[in-house]
Amino acid sequence: MGVAELFGIEMMPNFRQPYFSVSLGDFWRRWHITLGVWFKTYVFYPVSVSGIVKKWNKFGKKHCGKYLTKLGISALCLFPVWICNGLWHGARWSYIFYGMYYFVILLAEVAVEPLRDNILEICHLDKNALPYRILQTLKTWLIIFTGELFFRANGLQAGMSMFFSIFKGNNIQSFENIVARQEEIRGILMSVGLDRLDYFVVIAGCIVVAVVGIIKEKKLLGEEGIQKLWLPVRWTLYYALIFAVLILGAYGMGYQQVDMIYAGFLNISKKIISKNILFMMILVLLLVGVSERIVNLMVANDSYVLDRNKSIFRILREPENSVDIIVLGDSLGMTSISPMAWWGDYGMTGYVCGQTGQRMQEAFHMLQAAYETQSPKLVILETNMVFRCKNFVIRSKRLPG
Repeated sequence: MGVAELFGIEMMPNFRQPYFSVSLGDFWRRWHITLGVWFKTYVFYPVSVSGIVKKWNKFGKKHCGKYLTKLGISALCLFPVWICNGLWHGARWSYIFYGMYYFVILLAEVAVEPLRDNILEICHLDKNALPYRILQTLKTWLIIFTGELFFRANGLQAGMSMFFSIFKGNNIQSFENIVARQEEIRGILMSVGLDRLDYFVVIAGCIVVAVVGIIKEKKLLGEEGIQKLWLPVRWTLYYALIFAVLILGAYGMGYQQVDMIYAGFLNISKKIISKNILFMMILVLLLVGVSERIVNLMVANDSYVLDRNKSIFRILREPENSVDIIVLGDSLGMTSISPMAWWGDYGMTGYVCGQTGQRMQEAFHMLQAAYETQSPKLVILETNMVFRCKNFVIRSKRLPG
């Protein structure tokens, strides 16, 4: 991000002190923000406004009550998000379990929220008080670190084995054995390739990261950050960081590149590659089959479709090659163009594929869908959408003439 800003490019922050989170939901709003925004925009929001969710909302309010209705909506919206999140990390059952692990816990947070609020009210506890926030943060760490155990495990079975081994042999005698074997444990720590100086650097780095995180979380330096510091102090920090990288960084002769974290792509056997390819092929076939079924269902019954997207499915019902003119545009095109007038004056059939506030990408996909069954002689593109796109518009300025 800093390098991008040197060239005048402002990038979206991707992490915002996630380990200061007081809940799992708060953590995922701070962790890998760009990925979260993508899932929210292209998975969560479309599902949350889909016909299925609307029907459940209507049915639930009538028969199940507000609590179960909200829980059902949360389940319907969160499930596809976390399935996709797991698969995004790799084609392994451990990653799917990783996604489902967070889905279950986030749904549990929604389920126990009313009970938690009632307990806090009865006990007269302030959830913004520092002791309570510390306990919530520690709870979040426990959930996250447990999830990371499955994430880093070499398969789901290995993850399960590691998890259940935590609860084996945890008694007074085992702790006495740890005390008695201090020298052996110290030898194990030194056998991982790090000496005392390396451990010192790691601990010092953690302290620096924690201090910087506290400063940013509490906004102790304001929005401008270290730019508001006295010039000599600021440049001392800059040079200290540069020399820290040069002196303490791992590079040069003898440096061994660390494997990529996701799915171990650098050192992976042919057997595992074959299993991953087979897994993805089966998954793709299932998704294609389900998607085809959903599209056919929406074409037959557009009550499952958002009002602004109905025209894309309705044109697929028209007889093949029966539309001469297709109109793409927003509400202006929808209200000012009459296909019936074209038919009466010129004997040409027309179809308005309009949407409220239609965007360029929506027009493209709508036209692409229309061309599956139609071969229009003329396509009319209403140009408001061009000026609606942020990359094309100079807002609040009038063009000359």
